[in-house]
Amino acid sequence: MEQEIGQLLVQRLKPYYEDKKYPAIKGYNLSMFSAFNVLFVYPEDPRSVNDMLTLLRTEILKDLPDTESFSFRASLLNFGFNSGREMFVDFQGPDTDFLMAQAAAAKALIEQKLPGANVQAEPGLQQNQPELRILPDEHNIAQAGIDRFSVATAIRAVTDGIYVGEQFDGNERMDIILRAPAWENPEQLQATPVFTQQAGVQTLGQLTQMQRTVGPTTLLRVNGLRTVSLQVSPPATMALEDVVNVLQQDIVQPLRSKHGNDMTVQFRGSADRLEKAMNSMLANFVVAVLILFLLMAALFKSARDSLLVLLTMPMALAGWCDWAEVVEPVCVPVTGFTDDDWFYHPAWPGG
Repeated sequence: MEQEIGQLLVQRLKPYYEDKKYPAIKGYNLSMFSAFNVLFVYPEDPRSVNDMLTLLRTEILKDLPDTESFSFRASLLNFGFNSGREMFVDFQGPDTDFLMAQAAAAKALIEQKLPGANVQAEPGLQQNQPELRILPDEHNIAQAGIDRFSVATAIRAVTDGIYVGEQFDGNERMDIILRAPAWENPEQLQATPVFTQQAGVQTLGQLTQMQRTVGPTTLLRVNGLRTVSLQVSPPATMALEDVVNVLQQDIVQPLRSKHGNDMTVQFRGSADRLEKAMNSMLANFVVAVLILFLLMAALFKSARDSLLVLLTMPMALAGWCDWAEVVEPVCVPVTGFTDDDWFYHPAWPGG
């Protein structure tokens, strides 16, 4: 990654950092991890941020091998790898492959419906992380007199470990984790012995079938459910409410009607907060109208008069009112002047 991506990025940034080519870069920070890379760029002139974003998208981050790039302006009041206006579309269900396929189709559609938006999948939509998939052998498990849950518990014990209780020493509570000795290759894992009630000692290889395959780089769960999420960063000129309406009508509703039994689709992030804020504002408005009615009823000593005043408020907001008739100009002769001298009444619109 350092040779194919890191050195290439440094080489592309050099003219703008050392030679101060416009837009000049004051400094940058590049961090590289197994699943993602982060590049922070600080422009010399803060007013050139938009030109810097264009440079990143068209030259610096262009054509990186096997890499998707996203560039945005970070929020001053928001810490993290986003701009503070992101919303998430979560695809949840039991089949990860199906979720990734639907998320990939939705990602292309969102980029088409929202030009200029950044759409990033979490986890990535390309399954390229080596993994071991262990499938239970139902026939051998039944003959051994155990169930699938017991086999799964044994596998957890020889991998990450299982929670079996806690110890309290009077001040602190410490979890007790049962974990088998580490194994170095899949063959050692398959040879791990497991005691069964009817067949005695069996190996995991006898009770399960192991497949070498690939999977997502990371696993994401939201509210305990397996999730593939699309992070949508809308254009700066587009209101969040408009973005939510586009996603709701063109993405979420068609998917719910077509695949409602296989997966669930829901919003999270700014879209969820926007919906909660709108509901909260509506509830506050209803309470305010009720308090206003009670105050006017106490002031007028009549619930009927208070209700009439409230009923006229929507018409006032809509601009419905009766305009007074324009007063005709009145000319009055003034003593001491000739008949040709006049003054105008102030009610006349002309002064």
